Amino acid sequence: MVLSAGVVLATALTGCQQDDRVVEKVTKARGAYPDRVERPSPGFQVALTTVPLVADNRLRVLDAENRVWAEPLEAPQKTPAYWSYERDETVLTVELAERAGRAPLAVSLWADGGLIAVDTRTGTVAWRAEVGGSISDRWSAFDRYHYDRGGRYADSRLRVVSGDGRPVVLVDVSEAGLIAFDAADGDELWNGDWKCDEPGATSTSWVATHAVVVAEDCYTGVRLLDPRTGKQTAELDPKAPAEWPQAGENGIQAPVLSEYGCVREVCDLLKFQLSGSSGGVEPLYFWIDDKGKAVPLDKDEPTPDAEGLPPEVQTSSEGFVLTATDVAERTTRWHVETPLNTAGLRSFGNVVVTSDVVWVDSKNWKEKGPALLAYDLESGKQTTCRKPPGKAIEDMAAAGDYLVMSDVDIDSESTAEPTFDVDDHPFLMMYPERKSTC
Repeated sequence: MVLSAGVVLATALTGCQQDDRVVEKVTKARGAYPDRVERPSPGFQVALTTVPLVADNRLRVLDAENRVWAEPLEAPQKTPAYWSYERDETVLTVELAERAGRAPLAVSLWADGGLIAVDTRTGTVAWRAEVGGSISDRWSAFDRYHYDRGGRYADSRLRVVSGDGRPVVLVDVSEAGLIAFDAADGDELWNGDWKCDEPGATSTSWVATHAVVVAEDCYTGVRLLDPRTGKQTAELDPKAPAEWPQAGENGIQAPVLSEYGCVREVCDLLKFQLSGSSGGVEPLYFWIDDKGKAVPLDKDEPTPDAEGLPPEVQTSSEGFVLTATDVAERTTRWHVETPLNTAGLRSFGNVVVTSDVVWVDSKNWKEKGPALLAYDLESGKQTTCRKPPGKAIEDMAAAGDYLVMSDVDIDSESTAEPTFDVDDHPFLMMYPERKSTC
């Protein structure tokens, strides 16, 4: 039934009952494909109700409640949608699946189990799939609780593995395990249960370029899975070298294995290190190669395929030291220190790294109140110090090379659904001018 030009009302079988029907409304692309924004416009800023995904440097893809839609990348606030997809269900999260030579797909996961891929250039539905298992609860194996969609937590149960140029869409279905779909057509490739079925046990996962990395409570190491077959390609359970201090000495805790050198959600390095205190020893590093194997790296051996990647930037636990580590060399590129402030507030807070700058917020910069800071990727030289727009910054994220900030303070350890009015607390998408006013 056609409602108007470019708008089609369709019904699709979803859910676990054959007679369950979900109504969807597809509004195809209006007008010409927006021009590419080759470089963000200095001073650009727009208030949004959700954190966007940047598609093809032409569109910002957003979602909220029962709708996924796209707008031209640097369009003003409340711009009519370039295309939209609506469904009488709740959207959980959205990710982009890149396609060589073509516009990416916006893949959305819905509370009823629907998995919908929309062509970001045309607004047409490229494919529909259905996810079995429980996806309506808050638990997620991908263990990345953060608000980034529609003023609420993204449950982070959706990931895309780029692999060999044939992307795979991964969905976590709670205790049931993982399901993988071919991003080209939505066909299910494999599904796998967690091995750890002990009461109270949890499993977490992250993605590398050529593997899915699974960590489970009942196993101290990780398993690496082929993203297209689900078969295990390797497992890694390193042991501490004999010369490492023993756990319990001088605050040293047992060594841990974790992801490292991540670019957005993709982490091709594993880092094995003592926790609690370094004990004066260097971590061990493993690189996940194009076969999905974990290859140990010698101390002075550069990380393969890491040349030109932005540094890994972290703040000290006290918030007064900012350190950038070169991912290729795994050595400190630069660090910045500032005195502890008398108010007891962190001088360095949230850190966001884009392709050309490191953004950091400060609760009390040099005893003069909140500030937004920028540092050069290569040298660590401060290039910007300015008062934050709007209210105090509580959290920040990257959308391509744009900065997105919010003034809502959400407990990152909680899985409870936060509530706040996005009209009073919008997400600010911006590309701040590089100047110092503080």
